[in-house]
Amino acid sequence: MAAGATTAQSVEVAAALDQETGDEFDLYDQDLRLLLSGRVVEISDLTSSDIMADRASHLLALSSELSVSRLEWRQASEQTTFDDALELSETQEDIFGMVDAVRAELGSEQFELRARDSAMTEWDVAFPYSELAQSRLETAVEPHLGQIEKVAIDDSQVSRLSVVVPDGVDVVSRLRGIIERIDSADARPWEFDWALGSDPTGAIDPSTRGSVNVGGCEYNEDPDRQMTSAAQTTQDQLRRIYDTCS
Repeated sequence: MAAGATTAQSVEVAAALDQETGDEFDLYDQDLRLLLSGRVVEISDLTSSDIMADRASHLLALSSELSVSRLEWRQASEQTTFDDALELSETQEDIFGMVDAVRAELGSEQFELRARDSAMTEWDVAFPYSELAQSRLETAVEPHLGQIEKVAIDDSQVSRLSVVVPDGVDVVSRLRGIIERIDSADARPWEFDWALGSDPTGAIDPSTRGSVNVGGCEYNEDPDRQMTSAAQTTQDQLRRIYDTCS
């Protein structure tokens, strides 16, 4: 787009693509990349539907509000098992403010939001995601934001939480404290995994990692994986408390 191009002009380009692609393009993927001053908005459509103009307007609004240089939307076809996805390139200082902004633009739709916060935590959030569930999660994770590697949300509930915590004689009680803040009486089984270390963004010894299926009994583990004795002991204790295998 020319320097100084407006959102309306960008949407006109997207609308022109919608208009020009007829039935003869039904077997083809459609891609649009809008290059604006300091911003890139990409849309990949695997459905052959006319989504470009509508999607572009929302993504342009988000890129401006969140001050991100690149957003990518991937519209999945009905023949795939993948969800529609929105991916943000920049890390977000206010991860929950970012989720609020995405909800305001696209919150009634079904898609997966992928982003990182300033601590390099990966966030995979399946929308629709309720404000009530978000508020509860904010309270639960706030004391541990610097320790979290990954958060996955599905159907407004945590489906996976990964943390890195320092080793110590009280590591089991500290991990239990994190689980108890996240878990709720009506929660479906969810995955909690951890590693022993000082920095979630640094190198982690895989032998210090462990996991527990809180409220369930589903594990897909490598039988040859090596664990330290401390990690194995911690895992055994947490599984006796939280999983349902025994």
